[in-house]
Amino acid sequence: MTLRKPQKTTLRQKSRVRFRKIFPTAAKSLRKAQPCRQSLPKKMESSSAEKKKEKTVSDSTKASKEKNDTNNTIIINDQNYTNNTTDQNGTITNTNDNTSDHDGGQQQDHTDTKKMFEDSLNNVSVEVGDESIVETGTVNGRYYRFTIDLSKWDEFTTTDDMLQLSRLFWQSYPRMYERYADITDPPTDVILAIEDEGYEVAEAGGNFVHLHDQWLYSNPDDYDCIVHELAHVIQAGWENPFLEYSSYIELFADVCRMEYAMDNGYYNDNSWLLQTVDGQDTRKTSVRFLVWLDYMYSNGDIDIMRRFCEVCYNKKYSSAEWDDAWQEIFKGTELEGKTADEAWELYTDSDFAYLSSYSEKGETSVLLQDYDIRGKF
Repeated sequence: MTLRKPQKTTLRQKSRVRFRKIFPTAAKSLRKAQPCRQSLPKKMESSSAEKKKEKTVSDSTKASKEKNDTNNTIIINDQNYTNNTTDQNGTITNTNDNTSDHDGGQQQDHTDTKKMFEDSLNNVSVEVGDESIVETGTVNGRYYRFTIDLSKWDEFTTTDDMLQLSRLFWQSYPRMYERYADITDPPTDVILAIEDEGYEVAEAGGNFVHLHDQWLYSNPDDYDCIVHELAHVIQAGWENPFLEYSSYIELFADVCRMEYAMDNGYYNDNSWLLQTVDGQDTRKTSVRFLVWLDYMYSNGDIDIMRRFCEVCYNKKYSSAEWDDAWQEIFKGTELEGKTADEAWELYTDSDFAYLSSYSEKGETSVLLQDYDIRGKF
């Protein structure tokens, strides 16, 4: 099925923002970590030329669109805002004239967008440029900077989506950072680029996260795929020769997605499942097994997932030496002296391995009714 941009008739669609100023994306040259597992629809995997062909419209419609693009307005709550400049320091100044930018459109007043974000993000400063939204704030005494880079955005992702992704960052990333930063030394300055590009749904490397512009348009509740990618930023590079299974890179990211989902899983638990032992039936594939270990055996003195992260990151053991690695991870817990396979047997004998993680929005899954996973972390 051909993906088409919707007509701008709904509030969600009218909330789209058009930016023009080029924002540097040099961080793309950084090493790419593993992407989310979701597959792009075939139309989204097509070349740039094919995508342009797919989105061809009639001459009259195209002329109308070109006229709207020339106006280069921000449409928020049915109001149009124009005529604004942003200096190199991010300061916004209203020029009150029709000065054109380098693309021929009008420079814009982003005041309403800035207010919308700052009203929703407590104690976070927001600067909206022509092709970037830059957010800065301090959480538990630590300064963070989150940039949404829109230099390759093609208007599929709405302003409301961007706001939800910002809320997700400020809820999830500082908490993951505080838990794992002393092990991996991840960045506090993170860039999320929303790009209509023909590669993965989402991926991460260094301090850079990519989100395909069409993903949330096709999957409107899957905000928490970005928690998965932010977890890759936290990992800061694990190397396969020192992992029992290379899949541990992805499993860890999905553990974080489950434990640090936005709004206590309001969207996540309705659109993404923590697979039961029937769906992921080996230690190599099971996210839930690691969540079980973390929930059942982490306490005030022992943090199982921190130990797991430390072993993986610090290259303590080769892939052939992971019997010893698990002994280090289990030390001081009820699992001390047991093998990982014996721990797996305990897991598969528990109801934790089978209870559904699905819930309607605003409700609590059967799994979380019995095991308050997010409350513990």
